[in-house]
Amino acid sequence: MSNIGDRLRSLRAESKMTQKKFSEITGLHRTYLADVEAGRRDPSYNFIKTLLESTKVSSDWLLTGEGEMFVNTRTIQEGDHIDAFDGELPRLAC
Repeated sequence: MSNIGDRLRSLRAESKMTQKKFSEITGLHRTYLADVEAGRRDPSYNFIKTLLESTKVSSDWLLTGEGEMFVNTRTIQEGDHIDAFDGELPRLAC
């Protein structure tokens, strides 16, 4: 997919929603959503922010088309290992 409008349309299709339903769920104006999908308008910062906050779409995928469409929603469980952080902060020499 070459642009954000195509990816937005794909996200909506994956969610099996009309523009009207998608706009109701996300709080985005339907006409603005249609204009972004059609490439008539570039999405504003607030449009993208609202979209990311109201869906589980990956910001990398939405903005660049790279990676997975949705963010990993798995929560960290007790005992999970987190790479590059072992729960201890390094002590600073004073």
